[in-house]
Amino acid sequence: MVVDQHSLSEVVRNGVVLSIDRASGLPIYLQIKYQVIHDISMGRLIAGQHLPSIRQAARQLGITPMTVRRAYASLEEEGFVVGLPGKGVVVTELAPTLQAEAIHRQHSLSDLLRVTVTQAQALGYAPSEIQAAMTRALAEGDGAATILFVGAEPEFIEHYTPLLAGAMTDLDSDVEAISLAKLEATGLRDLRSFPLCVVTLVRSFARVRELLRDVPVAVIALALDLSPETIDGLIRIPRDARVALVAERVNLPGFSHLVHQYVATDEPFTEIVPESSFTGTQLLPYDVIIHSLRTRATVARTAPPDCRRVELHFAPNPTSLAQVRHAIQQRLGWAQGATQRIVREVATVTG
Repeated sequence: MVVDQHSLSEVVRNGVVLSIDRASGLPIYLQIKYQVIHDISMGRLIAGQHLPSIRQAARQLGITPMTVRRAYASLEEEGFVVGLPGKGVVVTELAPTLQAEAIHRQHSLSDLLRVTVTQAQALGYAPSEIQAAMTRALAEGDGAATILFVGAEPEFIEHYTPLLAGAMTDLDSDVEAISLAKLEATGLRDLRSFPLCVVTLVRSFARVRELLRDVPVAVIALALDLSPETIDGLIRIPRDARVALVAERVNLPGFSHLVHQYVATDEPFTEIVPESSFTGTQLLPYDVIIHSLRTRATVARTAPPDCRRVELHFAPNPTSLAQVRHAIQQRLGWAQGATQRIVREVATVTG
């Protein structure tokens, strides 16, 4: 793919690279935003890392401070960065620190048990009876811990739930799934058991965390990389191929950014959003069609029979997955000692 290097600009600070392409049709503030989100998902940006200052980025990229400020404000609104007085803009913690969560869990547990204990005492039960009943209830309810995966789309649930379950096979836990739409409608009340933790993709993390802000459960973000099979398929696309990228509008800029890293063709690939006016004739001129999970059915129905198709598959980023496993193992450790801790908490409340 021919790229005009004079249209490219970048700024580097503490290992953080922001770049823009003035030849792209994507607004510059969105280029910055999607690049930061992508770098978080790839593990290149981690919690506490500083982004270039607004003035520095604007000066070195040759754009207005307002454009950088708009990009950072949008990132902060979605929970990916936070502005700290005197320190600038930094990447947020995608999972709560263990110390902070332990304190929050204990406070939440005390509040939860206090209501039950008060009701039991009002009915005439002695503290020893309440402690014995709590021990029996915990023993009867002992079972595999549940990890809840929240997917923004049905295709995400279908694809990533088994991947997450496969990565956790050595842990004594079950992986269940719920759609983001159902979580928005009903919360966690329809689940068979309360989850040990909630895992979602980086892109939906901010929304899930907001929905569960008043629920004493940890929300952990899982970052993704393009799968090795997908990367291999993209690299093998011939230089003289006519290529189309088909994806939903909300994800098209991010997917385009990814595909550009691996596809080198003589002519720029065409981006297509299969909306209501889409008939399939738009795909006829192309030799290769790259498409997302969500557009699989549409492409399969309308693509020319001799056209090569490359579906964008993702796999958990190894660093991100290791962080998720560590957090779950920590929580399993808490769960395995739950009987003793809850009995002690009941004793404190009843005392």
